[in-house]
Amino acid sequence: MAKLIENLRQPNPKLGALFAVPSLPPRFLGRPELMRRVRDALLVDLQKPQVITSADAKVGMQGMGGIGKSVLAAALARNRNVRQSYPDGIIWISCGKNPPATTCWPACATWPRTSAATPPSTPSRKARAWGHDK
Repeated sequence: MAKLIENLRQPNPKLGALFAVPSLPPRFLGRPELMRRVRDALLVDLQKPQVITSADAKVGMQGMGGIGKSVLAAALARNRNVRQSYPDGIIWISCGKNPPATTCWPACATWPRTSAATPPSTPSRKARAWGHDK
């Protein structure tokens, strides 16, 4: 019981703010197993020891239009474990199917100047998840 009380007295870890992450549909039905698999892949470096390599790890989703990739990504962005893992915030940038680098990367660089809600300019972690809208 003392351990429980001690744990309850600990402050909650900071949740990263959400920037431009779309709302979930009104009748959103979660897919817990798929959500867990994608979340675990995204946060693998926090859950298990990893060998450091020169290549950045990436997590992606692909599939035909309308099957819920963007909704799953938006739900994942709202996940408590994900938000605690990215305390500087999560930014949603819609880039399309074949995004030119001149469109998406400048959006990241100019976000603080173009948004009323601005994330910190020096993130503590590299974002590893990419979402594509139609």
